[in-house]
Amino acid sequence: MNLVKESSFAYVDDMFIFGTDQVQVDMTKEFLSSRLSMNDMGRMITPMDSSEKLMPNNDQVVSQLEYSKVIGFLMYVMTCRRPDIAFAVDKPSRYTSNPNT
Repeated sequence: MNLVKESSFAYVDDMFIFGTDQVQVDMTKEFLSSRLSMNDMGRMITPMDSSEKLMPNNDQVVSQLEYSKVIGFLMYVMTCRRPDIAFAVDKPSRYTSNPNT
């Protein structure tokens, strides 16, 4: 009787590790690197200043439909290709009920 041991593996095209504590993120990457063959493509920085304050619209009328379409498109891009813009998309998406320029 011949036993053949098959090696199993998983191929992951993209993996993102997010966190507010850079030390913890680095430890997670070290842990995964010790068990998996992986390439670190570097650190992505969110393209929006986190201290930016958005205010509700109290005066100018903006098309809610057009605003919602733009937010929807950005969410699609964020999900499929650009997770680094998640924070920047989240902020204006909170104002879809009363958009402002």
